[in-house]
Amino acid sequence: MIALGTSSWSFEAWRGVFYPESVSKTGMLAHYACQFPTVEVNTSFYALPAPTTLIKWVESVPQGFTFALKFPKRISHEKRLTDCEAETRALIDALQALGDCAGPAFLQLPPDFSRQR
Repeated sequence: MIALGTSSWSFEAWRGVFYPESVSKTGMLAHYACQFPTVEVNTSFYALPAPTTLIKWVESVPQGFTFALKFPKRISHEKRLTDCEAETRALIDALQALGDCAGPAFLQLPPDFSRQR
């Protein structure tokens, strides 16, 4: 299956173009999810969302919708995939909190990443 989506759902500049003017900031995800089946969660690169936030997201989308969480930078850029078991466990916990709405988790490595570094 191929699922197309964007890198977020809360672009204020989309108001009046993609989002009706009447859609509230908190209603953007529900509106987005009626148009696309998936979305990238780039904010997880900076901090994993709280479990209560994840539950609110799941409750805002239709069945079959998926969230693609980005690996936290602590794993990819700071620890560079080394000694990051606790951080990886936290990411897995977040994915599990999404339940059936968990999509792929994706890893963006720094440009200078290599086997030697």
